[in-house]
Amino acid sequence: MTKENLDKIIQLLEDNKIDFRLDTHINFGKSFFRGIFIYDGTEGKIKETLGRENLKDIRIKKSYVWYLGDKQKAILLQPKEELVLEIPEVEKYGISHIA
Repeated sequence: MTKENLDKIIQLLEDNKIDFRLDTHINFGKSFFRGIFIYDGTEGKIKETLGRENLKDIRIKKSYVWYLGDKQKAILLQPKEELVLEIPEVEKYGISHIA
């Protein structure tokens, strides 16, 4: 997965008003991108929305997230290769839902 591909995916999710959260880990001034959790939608809807070209470097998994002790079903879009971003690159998305 490239940064440009991540930009396209985030833009498509925002345009289609799909509730999602970025999963990143910050260490030594770098942000390690681990995936995108999607809360509303089915696997088929996500594949249709994002398209085959954007999904070729991503694994789609069913997952769970915990928020305030409550377990919720989610879909995890996980890159096949590690993607390292600078912290300002993550902040440029202007989204407040970063895990």
